[in-house]
Amino acid sequence: MNLNDEMLVQCIRGDDQAKRNYALYQFYINEVIQNWMASCERNHPSLSGYIEDIFQEALIVFDRNIRENKFEGRSSLTTYLISILKWKVLGHQRQEKKVTEFAPEHVQDTTESEEFHIISDEKKRTLEEALHQIDERCRELLTHYKLDYSMKEIAIVMGFSSPEMAKKQAYRCREKLRTVLTSNPTFLQILKD
Repeated sequence: MNLNDEMLVQCIRGDDQAKRNYALYQFYINEVIQNWMASCERNHPSLSGYIEDIFQEALIVFDRNIRENKFEGRSSLTTYLISILKWKVLGHQRQEKKVTEFAPEHVQDTTESEEFHIISDEKKRTLEEALHQIDERCRELLTHYKLDYSMKEIAIVMGFSSPEMAKKQAYRCREKLRTVLTSNPTFLQILKD
């Protein structure tokens, strides 16, 4: 049975435990996720032996977020799970002290004002508004791009014939977003400030 994202969400949120388990199993066998985990383990030897545990933790968060309606559908389920995995990997690395933390003496004595946070939030909202003015497929592609997917991974996830096609489409989508931003002076003003 081939399930699309909408059907997978319905199965995970539903009361039928067998369907829920089947839907979650699809992420165990998902080629993009398996490739991402293998690549992550190769690039981060400190994860050797932990990547499956990290995947389990991420899948629990993923399942809970879907069941609690926290997944908003702004990306594919695969992308969403990989973003959770990235946070879990970073958390694991911090626990293992593999990521250098800044000590207070390394940070200059500056604090961000409330105004800074308000402006930053306004910029995020503006960018999201601009993104919603381009088609959903471009939004998804740009989300993958932002999450540092390789062009090969984007080609697999989005069904392009090659990484080169994914690269061309990414360029077109960035141009669409640029057009939306440049055609709206308000967007430009908010993003410049």
